Amino acid sequence: MEMLMEIFVITFCFLRHQHVNAVPCTHHYNCTEICTPNANLVSKTQFESFLSTTFTGSRASYNTLVPPRADLSVVQVNMSFDLLQVIDFNEVAGTLEIVGFLTLLWNDELVDDSFDEVDHGSLTKFLIPENYIWKPPVSVFNSVKAIIPIADSTYHVRVQMGYTTCIKNDSNEGTITKTLIKEVPLVTWKPGINSKSACFIDVTHFPFDSQECVVRFISFGHPSTEVKFNALEPEVNLTDYQENMEWTLDSTAITVEEIDGSSFILVKLKFTRRPLYFVVNLVTPILILAVISTLVFLLPGNSGERIGYSVTAFLTFAVYLTMISDNLPKTSDPMSTLCYFLMCMVAISAGTAFVTIFTLRIFHKDEKKMVPNWLSNLIGCLNCKICSEDEFEDPEYPVNFELQKRGKIDTRSIVTTDSDEEHTRKWGVDWKLVASTLDMLFFLVFIGLNAIVCVIFLVPLLAQMNT
Repeated sequence: MEMLMEIFVITFCFLRHQHVNAVPCTHHYNCTEICTPNANLVSKTQFESFLSTTFTGSRASYNTLVPPRADLSVVQVNMSFDLLQVIDFNEVAGTLEIVGFLTLLWNDELVDDSFDEVDHGSLTKFLIPENYIWKPPVSVFNSVKAIIPIADSTYHVRVQMGYTTCIKNDSNEGTITKTLIKEVPLVTWKPGINSKSACFIDVTHFPFDSQECVVRFISFGHPSTEVKFNALEPEVNLTDYQENMEWTLDSTAITVEEIDGSSFILVKLKFTRRPLYFVVNLVTPILILAVISTLVFLLPGNSGERIGYSVTAFLTFAVYLTMISDNLPKTSDPMSTLCYFLMCMVAISAGTAFVTIFTLRIFHKDEKKMVPNWLSNLIGCLNCKICSEDEFEDPEYPVNFELQKRGKIDTRSIVTTDSDEEHTRKWGVDWKLVASTLDMLFFLVFIGLNAIVCVIFLVPLLAQMNT
């Protein structure tokens, strides 16, 4: 009877103060098993004793050189990544520098080998410096500096040990059995990283381009048969992420792959450039220069500034080409569409300077030299002189022309007073008129060329802004 009362009191105390699970025994109807997870109740002396026995003592049972498996089987490492900031994205060097931290979790079967509940209390979780426990040597595989493990003596590792106490009360046999069920300890490690990794840059659509960079993590020196990565989350955690002023982070992904027997975990980051700065400082001035450079044909031929104006426009295009080249990788595949556009603008500007020199040479040609008939006919046609009422006007003989119009003078009887008949100007065309007509013609031609080049190169670029 006293034994039954004792059993009742013990059961009542557990039901009142603990979260319990009452489980019927397998073979007895009058048998009840109560299991309670242990709380983290441990004294300082007990914790120091556990650390000395397991990690820090001269006869510590734990060896950081031994993988955390009793049978040396593969260690499954679960990993996630938290991105804090993009420090620098250098398109010229092809590097991406980021700051964040990893979260790695794995089971360590050797941590609690020396644990004893009597000597060490009810210890379920604790922190310990990372140097005292085995951890996977995680490295950034595509680092531009060095492939070295991520580690720091100031980092700590959190160990969580799960213990459940079960009390079995068998009323048929009149016995009470207390058992301790141990779970495999879970290790959590959160190292911070400041990584500068290589990234392939595609500047085809600069400055409306998008880039995708991949940061590859590997447990260097361990094949996938020893250490294998698993992704905790399919995407990067951006809770504490600070926006970059030049790039917008569009999407992220975390994937796992195996290459040459090694397990890799890939952190993919997709960025889109904020183009407004380059539109204002590069694209818009180039379009304005393209229009201004063609206005050289509207300057008077005797102004004396036409060649200087066209050469200045050509050199300005060359300066902008240098500015764009400084912001792009030194590679031929792929090249930026904007570079091809600017090269066409430079070629058109050079053509403008060449044609300006040509028309100035015609403008200042000796007036005593006769304009060829074919050229006079062409210029007369372009200036609508052939179809006008004064199509037979000869400026050398204005009086005879009036009589000629009235039919009072036979045009065959007109005799020139100048012995040099070759100096007669047909349709009133002289070299200055030839030069001014060519100026207007080339003005329209180069305006059209600029428009065609802009449509060919800039329209596809602007279309990328909406994709």
